[in-house]
Amino acid sequence: MNEKLANLKLRGYYWYGKGLPTKQPFNDTDNVGKFTTFTNEITEDLQGKIVKAVHEGSAKLVKHSDPTIDKSMYRGAGQGEAVIWYSTDKKEDLTKLVEYLIENNLIQKTKTGKLYNISFKYDTQTRNNEYGDNFVAQIKLADLVNLATGEIL
Repeated sequence: MNEKLANLKLRGYYWYGKGLPTKQPFNDTDNVGKFTTFTNEITEDLQGKIVKAVHEGSAKLVKHSDPTIDKSMYRGAGQGEAVIWYSTDKKEDLTKLVEYLIENNLIQKTKTGKLYNISFKYDTQTRNNEYGDNFVAQIKLADLVNLATGEIL
């Protein structure tokens, strides 16, 4: 991992986004949320894909967990390092992000080769502590893409 590729290190995460930390990438009126993917290791190659996604506009903001922090107290810690890809809920923005994630093999697949039907979680749901049984996804990957083929709907 190359710490210099990130724009900001804060609260156990490395953040990537144009203008950070002084400028926020979203407007107050945007309905912002995120898709979360997992990896065994934060590599410089993965960081390059994150930087490219931000530079190209596929994601306005991305963060990943700090690999040096003990995550045993966090939810899903057994799944490796988390990469959180932020977007608005506008179909155009979500589609652009999902296309990028698929093209770069950043969404895990099931044993049968289908893409996992990951959920888009609104920031408001995070602030309201909607996790586990309390969480209801309003948008899932299957709403945007054929999970078997990776084709955008």
